[in-house]
Amino acid sequence: MWLLWVIFCVGVGAFASKKGRSGLGWFLLSLLISPLISAIILACLKDLNVESDVKQLKMEQQQVKDRIASDERFYEYRFSRVENDLNRLQQGNNVHQPTGLHNSDKRYLPDEDTKHCPYCGNIIKREAIKCRFCGEMLEPVKTKECPFCKETIMQDAIICKYCKSNLAPVNETNIQSIKRNE
Repeated sequence: MWLLWVIFCVGVGAFASKKGRSGLGWFLLSLLISPLISAIILACLKDLNVESDVKQLKMEQQQVKDRIASDERFYEYRFSRVENDLNRLQQGNNVHQPTGLHNSDKRYLPDEDTKHCPYCGNIIKREAIKCRFCGEMLEPVKTKECPFCKETIMQDAIICKYCKSNLAPVNETNIQSIKRNE
């Protein structure tokens, strides 16, 4: 009889552990009062594991909402800056308006060393081949095919950026430098 009582108490302790409660505490409580009464009380209590999972999900959702709100504010700010820049450029390039530009507006007008990117409109260096703002290539770049991996690489590349193969012409100094590196 006592053995059956202890087995039921162990079962109540295991049930309590699954609900996120102290298994040892509920085992001792069921030994004192009754395994049946303590199991009924335990069944009526909230599952702490589920409650902590719900709290964790709510925290993660709030973090995502905060990140989205922060990104929205950032992009709204960037968009308003671009609109302001475009307005200043249009006012500066308008023939019908007086040319009395402020000193701060002169940075929006290209000089002899700069030009406007045809894709994003930002001012870049005249000799640039790739826009530093939008990343667009401004002039066609001469390319070739890597003989080892068959990827397209720049014409003057010495090492393939994909397979890291040496593309320099083979001569005596290259062979010696390769042997030293090994």
